[in-house]
Amino acid sequence: MTQWKKIPVTVLYGGLASLAMILFTIGTWRAGPQAFMSIGFFRYLIPPVFAIAAMLVERHRVGYLDFRPALKICFGIIVIAFAIQGLFTWILCQFIDPAFDRALRPIELANEAAWYRRLGMQEDDIRTSIDAMKDIDPFGLGSIAFGLAKTYVPFFLIAVLLAAVVKRKKSAEAPNKNL
Repeated sequence: MTQWKKIPVTVLYGGLASLAMILFTIGTWRAGPQAFMSIGFFRYLIPPVFAIAAMLVERHRVGYLDFRPALKICFGIIVIAFAIQGLFTWILCQFIDPAFDRALRPIELANEAAWYRRLGMQEDDIRTSIDAMKDIDPFGLGSIAFGLAKTYVPFFLIAVLLAAVVKRKKSAEAPNKNL
């Protein structure tokens, strides 16, 4: 009798987090460019939620969860979810709806200018920075890959924190549920 191989918890929950992020992106895309740029940051909450759920499921399944496996699960889900969502955003803006990409650019530039003003930059410096940004495609594959790399750094620290909170040492009386 053959046994089915279990899908690794990282792949399963990473796929579910990716699906949730894609559905959120589709919802904000359908709501329009302003919604996409203003509430789109909420999608960053999705992978940590799925990572916590996956670590708790794995801890319940095994009976314990050390720090290193917890970190592998948590950060693995974050990596999978953001990579697939970034690829979907690139496909959306480059192939599905290029007009949407063009509609996002003025909003993004206005948001950047407002951010620079809050930081106290001079108007000449703001104008120079915005002019330099006009030539960059924020939803091109290179920009998305660079943004993805920048996203992984703080989310690794978040994964370390979450893994430290969720981990549970193996106790002497904890039965191994894998036997």
